[in-house]
Parts: sequence; structure tokens; C-alpha cells
Amino acid sequence: MFRCLLIAAWLFCSGVLRANQDDPVPSGQELISDVLAQFPSDPIDLKGDILCRKRHGIPLKELKFEVRMRLGDEKPSVVYKIMDAFGRHLETLAVAPDPAKGCAYSCKKGDSEEDAPVPNLFEPIQETDITWADLSLGFLRWTNATVTGRQEVRGRRCFVVLVSPASSDCAAAGTGATPYAAVRVWIDEKLHFMLQAQGLDANGREIRTLWVRSVKKMGERWMVKDIEVQSDPSRRTKLTVREINGTDSAASGGSRDEQAAEDVLQPEPVQDTR
Repeated sequence: MFRCLLIAAWLFCSGVLRANQDDPVPSGQELISDVLAQFPSDPIDLKGDILCRKRHGIPLKELKFEVRMRLGDEKPSVVYKIMDAFGRHLETLAVAPDPAKGCAYSCKKGDSEEDAPVPNLFEPIQETDITWADLSLGFLRWTNATVTGRQEVRGRRCFVVLVSPASSDCAAAGTGATPYAAVRVWIDEKLHFMLQAQGLDANGREIRTLWVRSVKKMGERWMVKDIEVQSDPSRRTKLTVREINGTDSAASGGSRDEQAAEDVLQPEPVQDTR
């Protein structure tokens, strides 16, 4: 399930416009393949914050994170570091993707150089709503994908794609069994990047939702600046990218056209039905 799929990859989206709405609807697998094809091979270093809060905005947990992504290397790797609000290391997960064998994982706790047991990838990270599986977005590697319709999400027209795991996907899932019978994915019709995903149980009930909250154009790619995850109705966890390769992601850069495009892609707030 988690082969080569990492949050740093999802944070970048192609800026090339796709087919017009009147063109034939692509297949679910074609759309998912387009999302995967946008992942960068250049070295990427990200820094940001994780904030878990109650529904009325009361902070429950504040963390920092770093991602070191080297998917274009001869031996691809991605390293995630989770720190407390003061920058002290809490845990590190290293992922070595292999298209033939899936992913190899290693974990360290705190500043120790000793390997620790690899955690269940579906367990919450440091009492937040985000799991290692959320960061991996492995459901985009599931082989069953069907377009179920079109829907507008935060002002953007999207294809709705339902993905579900085949038995072979489950066998390659890595650490921990998936709680999802299927995942519903909203993919932007023009740019073919993911704007939202909902994990569903065997009865079709929503058990986890991920939202893209804001994006920014960096060169020829779109970078996701903010995402939110919710599993517990009483709270949400927000992940915000602050720096990319040492540059403040909030800094104004690029041409006026790029800034205008950023405004167009700024997602509209989703009505909170909690």
C-alpha cells in the first residue's frame, strides 16, 4: 500500500492544464496515474507545523515536522522527523521505497541512534489525528479505481474517484492493516491533483477525511501549503508547510500571473457540519 507514496510528493502538483470538461471522462486509473506522475524527483526539504485543536479552536497539541525527500537518488529515501513545539526530536521514520518490494521502514525515538520498533502506520502520531499512513497516502497505489461522478470542492470542479484495495495491495501494505474498505478521492479536473479524500469503512461510513486548504505556485509546480485531517468529530489536525528548501513558503514570489493563479486555486472553506 505504501510503495513510494509520501506526503512530500503530494505537496507538489503539476501546473499543466488538462482536458476540457467536454472531453471524455478519463478512467479512474488514468486520473490516479496522473496524480502519481506529478511527484518530483528533485531533492526536497520541508519544514512545518502540526496543530491539533478542538472544534472551537482550543489547541490540544503543537508539533513541528521536517521531511527530507530524495526520490530521484539511486537509492530513493524519505525521512520524516517529528519534534515538539521547542524543536526537540520525538521520533523519526525513514522510508526506503522499492517498486519491486514495496517499502522498507526504520524508526528512531528522540535523539537515539538505536533503531526502535516500527510503529503501526495507522496509529495517531503523538496524540494528533494524523497517522503515518496519512503522510504516506498509500491508497493512491491501490489498483481498483473507478470514477463515480463530478463534484465541486472549494470552488474547483473535481472528478470523484473511488479506490479500493485488491488482495495484492493488502499483501504489500507494510506495517498495520488498513481500516479502509475504500477511499473516495476528489481530483481537480484541470490540474489533476488531489483536493480531498475520505476513508470509508466496510459499511461506507466516513472514518477519516483529508482536505487541501491552500496552495501556492512554486516555479512550474503547485505546492500544498495547508492540509487538515479529521477522524474524531470533536477536533481536527492541521499540517502547515513553513519552509521548502530553506525558503519561507509564505513569502510572496514569482510573477503577478503566478500570484493571481494562487488566488484562483485558494480553496474555499468547507461548511463544517460537526
